[in-house]
Amino acid sequence: MPPRANSNYIPKVFTPPNTVYTSIPVYVDDDTMKQVIGKDGYYFKAITRHARVGYIWFDKNYRTILIYAKEGVYNPEEIQYCFQDAMMRINQRFWKVYNDNQIRQQEQMMDLD
Repeated sequence: MPPRANSNYIPKVFTPPNTVYTSIPVYVDDDTMKQVIGKDGYYFKAITRHARVGYIWFDKNYRTILIYAKEGVYNPEEIQYCFQDAMMRINQRFWKVYNDNQIRQQEQMMDLD
């Protein structure tokens, strides 16, 4: 298993690193959000690794995705680049889930005919 960006990481428990973060408000239902996150956080963990950020968390109470920078990264341009990369990947995941759900609904409608 690869080392965690956050040494305080506990699965399914909000344990963010002590770094700067950005947030994205989310206006989708819980089922869609679960698909975006993935089983056991699969997609959020993959995005965290690929975008080189420290931590991604969905705050259910505030309907917000929080993206934290890696610990020890202080270059504002690098942090901004990583945040933008993570946001792009999250957006792509939303579109994938949306398109998959649309296809599933169309198939269900065809089965009713």
